Amino acid sequence: MRRLLLISAVTPAILFNGCKALDRSLENAAKNITLNTPDPIKVEMKIDVNVYQHDAEDGEKPKDNAKEDNAGLSRRKFNRQKEVQDLKNNRFVAESHRGTLFLREQPAGTYGEYVRKTVEDENTDRMELMRQEAAEKRRELHEIMQERYEANVQNAFTGEWIEVPDKEKPGSWRLLQKVKE
Repeated sequence: MRRLLLISAVTPAILFNGCKALDRSLENAAKNITLNTPDPIKVEMKIDVNVYQHDAEDGEKPKDNAKEDNAGLSRRKFNRQKEVQDLKNNRFVAESHRGTLFLREQPAGTYGEYVRKTVEDENTDRMELMRQEAAEKRRELHEIMQERYEANVQNAFTGEWIEVPDKEKPGSWRLLQKVKE
């Protein structure tokens, strides 16, 4: 039993002295490590700069950027949706057989100018979207216009003005209010 006590009393002292020696050797090793580099660090970077011209000085768009993207046209058309529906509800406009709006009655004054401008803007965007769709799908513009007309008539609410084929005069159109189906 005495041996065990002797070993257990000596062991911490040996370990403590060993740690001190280890600490000193680590200190010496750390002193010999250099942290600076002989040459400066080199970093390679590649930067692309894209320059876009959105408007010319006179406010007109450049000739090569005249075509707007579908997203911008669709966003404007979507933002104008409530205004167009209000004009349809007030019976100022009708859906034409060309997939555009037809101004059937223009109110007087500044509100009339607003109605006219809104219809023109909507028709401009609709035509551009139809042209782009025809080009993408490599189809005739009149086919796209016919599809849009059919969709607009189908989505029209009861009482809205729509253009329909005139049965009495083949090849011509007339305005009617949509009735319940």
